[in-house]
Amino acid sequence: MTPGKIINEEKPIANVKIISEGGNAVVYLDGVKVNGVIGYEIIHDRTKTQVPILRLNIQSKLDIETGVIPELPEPWNLCYVLKSAVSDKLV
Repeated sequence: MTPGKIINEEKPIANVKIISEGGNAVVYLDGVKVNGVIGYEIIHDRTKTQVPILRLNIQSKLDIETGVIPELPEPWNLCYVLKSAVSDKLV
């Protein structure tokens, strides 16, 4: 995913502050503490963008409202097959 302006947002980039002490870190997103952070990764490839990418690993209750079904991660993706793969075999 390329960093860019988020839909319906006036500010294109979030303000992130990470305070770490040893192996523990507290992450603040636009001044609000992010709960459930179990890890993070900062990716910065200046050949692609000047903006670093922050990936957070968060334990959370997940509620996705979308018209698109996201690809499932392992091990759940092993339990399902694409509808098109099943349709092709039935024909």
